[in-house]
Parts: sequence; structure tokens; C-alpha cells
Amino acid sequence: DVVEAGAVLARLDARELRSQRRQALAEVRRIQAQLALAKVTTQRRNKLHAADQLAPQELDEAVYSEEAIAAGLESARAAVENIDVRLELSEIHAPYGGIIEERFADEGTVVSPGAPILRLVEDAALEVQMGVPPDVASGLVPGSIHPLVIDGTEYTARLHTVLPTVETDTRTVRVIFRLAEGAEGVRAGSLARLTLETRVPGEGFWLPLSALAESRRGLWSTYVVVDGEGAPSVERRQVEVVHAAADRVFVRGALRSGERVVTT
Repeated sequence: DVVEAGAVLARLDARELRSQRRQALAEVRRIQAQLALAKVTTQRRNKLHAADQLAPQELDEAVYSEEAIAAGLESARAAVENIDVRLELSEIHAPYGGIIEERFADEGTVVSPGAPILRLVEDAALEVQMGVPPDVASGLVPGSIHPLVIDGTEYTARLHTVLPTVETDTRTVRVIFRLAEGAEGVRAGSLARLTLETRVPGEGFWLPLSALAESRRGLWSTYVVVDGEGAPSVERRQVEVVHAAADRVFVRGALRSGERVVTT
């Protein structure tokens, strides 16, 4: 179902609350009538007291009675306002326009406090949230464009926000991307992968990943083609892996520019 922002998504059974509200309003009207009578009584006793026909104590009783009834009226009105708040909280409104993707409760079902009753997916631009290391987050600039791979497909996304705090459980910084047009087929809840290029200063060589061979003691090596007087031969060269990408590695070691390496 498609809903607009502000639409009622769910409503609790509020018949008892509405009955309480009617009773509270009746109480307000009853006290208002009492207050009107008390004001008239106070005015009359004021006149009698001014004419020296009424004891001061009787006038004080009328004044205090009027004040007590006025306080009771304020309390009754507050009770009505409290019920109105509870009635307002008995309805859940859509915070934004979107699509109801899933319902977790049917009409008439008794649900526990905090239990989800539906999933609403915003039909505006999709957002991707992920956690990145703090040192990576410090180099991200809001508004920059980045490729995101979602379910095997690459999409273009604009960095919207870099939150200023580090999450205590993952020790990462949450960043929010907004997908550009053309991502209509992305489903909410899908996993996204962000690839960032990091510049590492230093000398070395890029080799195909298939040119690496395991060496002793957890080290790596590569085989280099050597041209001699006879047939070409290969030599093992020890290398240090500085950085690994998807299909290539950046290495340092006993290599010279222009040498040919063996791949498998």
C-alpha cells in the first residue's frame, strides 16, 4: 500500500478513552456551573459586607470557596487535556510518504509495547548507511561521488553525511550515502559495498595477483623471466606486499622496472 506523510497507519482501540473524555467534559461543565454560582455568591456577600450587614468570616468563606472551585476547574480541564494526549498517542502516523512493505500484526491483534507492527519504506531517494574506520571517515567529503556495489550491481551515490561520533560497539563512524537516479531496483535492507582508493607513498610495483607465490615463513615471492645467453630462465624474487586490491598487489622487493613476471 502507498501512503502519504501524515496518514494514519495504525490505531488502538480508544473507545474507553473516548468514554473517559466525555465524562471529563461533563465534570468540567459541572464545575463551571459551581464556579458561576460561587462568583455570584461572592459578589452578593461583598455588597452585604460593604453595607456592614455581613460578618467578615462569611465573606472570607465565599472567597475561599470560589478559589477552591476555580482550582478544581483547572484540574478538570487538565484531565481532559491528558486524555486528548492519550488519544493522540493511540494513532501512529506516517512520518513520510512511502510504501508499506510488510505488516507484522493484523487488525484486532494484541501487541506488546515496542513490538513492530509494519515496515514503511520511504519512496524518496534511497539512502545507504554504513560504518567506516575513523581514519577513513576523516578523508570523506560530503557531496563527493562514490561507487557502491549492491547485489552485484554498481551504482553511483553521493555522500550526504558523516556523523561526528564513533559508535561504541563497532568503533566505526556512520556515513550516509544517497543513491542517484537509476537505483529504483534496489531493495531496502540490501547490503552495499564501498570501495575507496587510498594513496600510499613509497616506491614499488603493481603486480597481478596471480604473479604472487607463497614463500617460506609466511613471505611472498614472484618469478621473473631472465634472458641469458641460452634459453630464458626464471628466478624467484622475494617481495613484500604493501597493499592488496581486488586483482592486483603493490609490492616492494628485488625487482627492476621493465622485468617480466610469470603469472599463473
